[in-house]
Amino acid sequence: MANRNDVVFAGSRTIRCMLAMAVVLIAGCSDGGRNDAVATAGDSTIGAAQIRELLDGLPVETRDALLADKIALERVVRSELVRRALVEEAKTAKLDSDPKIAEQLERVRDDALMRLWVAQQAKVSDSYPSDEDLKLAYQNNAAALAPPAQFRVAQIFVAAPNGIAPSQLAVAMRKAADVGTKIPAGDFAALAREYSEHAASAANGGDVGLLPANQMLPEIVAAVRNLEVGATAGPVKTSQGLHYVKLLERKVEPTPTFEQAREQLKAALRARRAQELEQAYLAALDTKLNVAVNQLALAEIGSAGKTAEAKP
Repeated sequence: MANRNDVVFAGSRTIRCMLAMAVVLIAGCSDGGRNDAVATAGDSTIGAAQIRELLDGLPVETRDALLADKIALERVVRSELVRRALVEEAKTAKLDSDPKIAEQLERVRDDALMRLWVAQQAKVSDSYPSDEDLKLAYQNNAAALAPPAQFRVAQIFVAAPNGIAPSQLAVAMRKAADVGTKIPAGDFAALAREYSEHAASAANGGDVGLLPANQMLPEIVAAVRNLEVGATAGPVKTSQGLHYVKLLERKVEPTPTFEQAREQLKAALRARRAQELEQAYLAALDTKLNVAVNQLALAEIGSAGKTAEAKP
């Protein structure tokens, strides 16, 4: 594979949504005084009280992640200062005096008002979930709550990406077969240094480090999941090529206790209930409004649009 992520990451949670949420919340906080300033940019100031207010308004998981990652929290603060500067520039340029811009702003305001109204209709009772609800959710989801197993794997990689020319694939297959004959009696780390085409791990004797299963390619996980530590498997075909893998270490964390999982379960149940309430409210509103659409008139609009596009 071309880089460590080819074996490692099948997709990981990004922090961008968390940052966006935080910036929206901090934008609604009142200005802090200069004496309480955490960050400044020109005349704009963000105080410690604003940061605390922002954190208190976030979901528990997001708040904990930001508190544990000072770089991410700094990004939030910097993003807010940049947002303020951009808004000030737009106001100074009187951008909102343009009729088309004003119309767009009104629509944005209406959309925001609509979302806030729907959120109010879907507000979850403070008493939900009960302890009984939480215990039942824990019983039904204990396996899913367990942290993913972690594997420390070494590899010997031969590049053979999907779509490769047949002649190139044949060369890769011959090399993989030759390497395979050397593994039983050879030193895996030495073979990785000599034959692996993934430079970063080859330099470490093929070792790609300790990784959670949900951040590894499924084919690699399937190959090592039932291996004894020290055993090898392969060649394993992935979209990037052929891998011989050796399991160096397996780490399995225990399932969290009910008390440890309580807040996570509470947040998940409340989010699901809010979604259910929102869907129910919108469905009832649709029925109440008795929305009717003239399909023929709608089709004519579509046809007219296509005709206009076809004109030279």
